[in-house]
Amino acid sequence: MARNIDLTETDRTTGRPTRQGEVPSRPHRHRHWVWPLGMAVAGLGSMAAFMLRGCWHSSMSWPIRVDDDYSYQVCTACGIKRLYDVRSFHAYGPYGYELHELIARERAARLRRRKQHEETQARVAAPNARQEAR
Repeated sequence: MARNIDLTETDRTTGRPTRQGEVPSRPHRHRHWVWPLGMAVAGLGSMAAFMLRGCWHSSMSWPIRVDDDYSYQVCTACGIKRLYDVRSFHAYGPYGYELHELIARERAARLRRRKQHEETQARVAAPNARQEAR
């Protein structure tokens, strides 16, 4: 007795025809190794980024006052210092290991800003003085 088989699809893995209503099997692809390999690569990548970048300075100490004008913070992981403004409650300027160099750089920047401010005030005042003289 011959059976009447409706051949509508073929199985993707075996290539045999499937019967009507039969679900074709899915190919067995063992990808259980992909996740651990991805984690290893991500771990190596983050380690390489850390080695190239160095410390992220994510754990800074409480502000330490040097004198009436300057305060600084220290990274507890690597020991690098950064100046801290106690009025606005945030660190500013570059990082450095020598505190005296950071303070000297900030004093020089303050002097430059003050000189530029005085020059702009003099430029603004000069046209006003000429107008009053007329």
